[in-house]
Amino acid sequence: MDDVLVCAPNDDLLSHVLDLTIDSLVAAGFELQEEKIQRMLPWKCLGLEIDASGTSHKSVITWKNPQTQQWETDIVEVEGSPQVAELAAVVRTFEKFPEPFNLVTDSAYVAAVVSRAEQAVLSEVSNSALFNLLSKLVNLISHREQQFYVMHIRSHTDLPGFIAEGNRRADALAAPVEMAPLPDIFGQAISFSTRMHQA
Repeated sequence: MDDVLVCAPNDDLLSHVLDLTIDSLVAAGFELQEEKIQRMLPWKCLGLEIDASGTSHKSVITWKNPQTQQWETDIVEVEGSPQVAELAAVVRTFEKFPEPFNLVTDSAYVAAVVSRAEQAVLSEVSNSALFNLLSKLVNLISHREQQFYVMHIRSHTDLPGFIAEGNRRADALAAPVEMAPLPDIFGQAISFSTRMHQA
């Protein structure tokens, strides 16, 4: 028996997507037990996207402010692997947002760590920065009063929708800034001189 989670930003869309999902599963030969189908209204909560980059050392949280409908960001440089930087973003998320939220990550590692963090007992690890982040996360989740949901999505997808849009935004914010090529002053001078002498 497997579970299927269907998310949507409003009840009308949820009803439509749920109907399509049920029809597709039945058409594919799956048997559904109607009494097992659970449904709840979409949470009135924040949707947060996190990402990180090992090369830029950026640890990114981005979200659409429910009041202004404008994208906001929280970017911090974190030394270490991309997983450590994403874990730092998760810890900041739990520190910054006490209200219910949905957290989207393209890191399977981070999604797995968060799902196992509540009341976890940690053993000492050689990486002190990682141990400190894990300790904070376990404490924050174990004492949290509001609901949260963590979803793992495939990275760098071109799928439509608000979840993929937020992930693309987080990816772009975490990406290292490319240096513009420096002008070749000597080459420009020769080219200019050549053009001037031909005129």
